[in-house]
Amino acid sequence: MTSEAKGSKLLYFSTNPNGEAEVVSVQLTQASTAKKKQFDYDFKELAIKGRSSQGNLITKYPVRKVSLKEAGKSTIGAIKVYIDDVSGRLNNDGRGRLLGAFDTGELMFMLYKDGTYEMTELDMTRRFNFDELLHVGKFDPEIVVSAVHYDGNKGLTMVKRFRVETTKLKERFSFLTDHKDSRLLFGTIAPNPQVRYSMKLKNKKMQGELNLVEFIDVKGWKALGNKLSDQKLSEVESIAPPVKPAELEVVPEKLQAGDSIEFDVDPQTKLF
Repeated sequence: MTSEAKGSKLLYFSTNPNGEAEVVSVQLTQASTAKKKQFDYDFKELAIKGRSSQGNLITKYPVRKVSLKEAGKSTIGAIKVYIDDVSGRLNNDGRGRLLGAFDTGELMFMLYKDGTYEMTELDMTRRFNFDELLHVGKFDPEIVVSAVHYDGNKGLTMVKRFRVETTKLKERFSFLTDHKDSRLLFGTIAPNPQVRYSMKLKNKKMQGELNLVEFIDVKGWKALGNKLSDQKLSEVESIAPPVKPAELEVVPEKLQAGDSIEFDVDPQTKLF
């Protein structure tokens, strides 16, 4: 980064994946002849240039110290972040599944199979293990987590729905009870989750279907929820909600037998 000239050295360095332009405090040496020996510099005043560029002159006097004063906002806008479904690594090269466009300060949200969740800042160096994840993506304060879980304390299968209320980052919060037998049987952030569940009753397999939104309202994240069964379910799986066929409305002034009607239909549309 510096030239090969004697005395060249790096005084301050930072990397910002989204081009955040921070404000630094520059302190000159006490022996310098400058009248103002401390001042701030905002990196957003500096255009992004090539790696070999010398950059702009900040001062001609000797510098004693450069320190971060204020974190800045992105100068290049939100970046699209993808996750590689094989390696679990994040990238902005378009490899894998799109997680969303992240701007400065926006967070990631992870939902785990063990009944915990976590929020973190965007870290492009982090690697995720899909064996322990139910969901990873961009955090939205309006996210609702829907869960079917077995409470070991009461010996009941419960359903709960909640929004994230915690603010601490890089910490996994459990939304299950601390009993050793408590288990998460199903978890999702889908807006209208519906499940098919199975249980054994007197050695007979019983099945049922449930719309979680209709079964329980959104409550606090520590609430147990509503009882679904007096025993632990053997299986809970997601089912797609029924899709109502789109109705094609035609309101002509008057139709007679034998009249023809023309419709504009996209060539990709399948008609059944």
